[in-house]
Amino acid sequence: GLAGSTSGSTAGGTQIYVLTSGLSTIPKQNKRDSMNTSELLCVFGSLENSVTAYVQNDTVANCTTPAISGSTSYNVSLYYGSKLFAAAHAAFYFYDCAEELKCASCINPLKPECGWCLSSQKCVKENACPDSPPANKTCPFIKSIKPNSGAKEGGTIITISGGPFVQNQDKGSPLQCSFDNLIHKNATIIDRSTITCISPSYDVGPSQIQLTSGSDIYHTGYSPIFTFYSCGVRTTCASCYDSDARSECLWCKDTQVCGIA
Repeated sequence: GLAGSTSGSTAGGTQIYVLTSGLSTIPKQNKRDSMNTSELLCVFGSLENSVTAYVQNDTVANCTTPAISGSTSYNVSLYYGSKLFAAAHAAFYFYDCAEELKCASCINPLKPECGWCLSSQKCVKENACPDSPPANKTCPFIKSIKPNSGAKEGGTIITISGGPFVQNQDKGSPLQCSFDNLIHKNATIIDRSTITCISPSYDVGPSQIQLTSGSDIYHTGYSPIFTFYSCGVRTTCASCYDSDARSECLWCKDTQVCGIA
């Protein structure tokens, strides 16, 4: 059987442990402290997918998975001297991180070696991302927004706290703020935990804000509401400056109209 990892990236490099008996019969040159280790092999499905195996003790041998083309499962066996030494009682599943096109499906406990590379907006094996840290186990999320309301004419600078935020290298898929998934405004990254977006011109009422990049919507369990209001509904100077009036409303003495500051 197998102990430890039972799945890993198609890029290879996952350490696995094969449990069997009779490893005490393997000559000294196949022990882990020897240079000559070419005879004992971990074989994944067929001999063309084989790598050197090392004896840990009388019942455990370990090896590093090879690179495999495409997601698939292989039974793992031990071969010694090109002959079957021990057949595996479990399969090892190879998964391709690149097949996952969205952050939510990339961050998957069944694919522990995959991480979302924020700068490329791709699902990769962790050490294949130039970001620091190399690849994230968390999709970008919103913790809070300020302010949570603005004039329907737009132009309000909304500061969003959360993260992690990294500049996307793909200019065609920038990080954006989505308003009801209808209007998208490019985000300005301040640091890894802060971005700003400028509100669009929008109908009066509440609007759900989400983070998007290209076709990917980051579903993080919290989508704050930004409320668009109209200063023009206030018809007197007093009501324009009432305590419940919005901060961007300003009374124009010349036109006798409550408008945006």
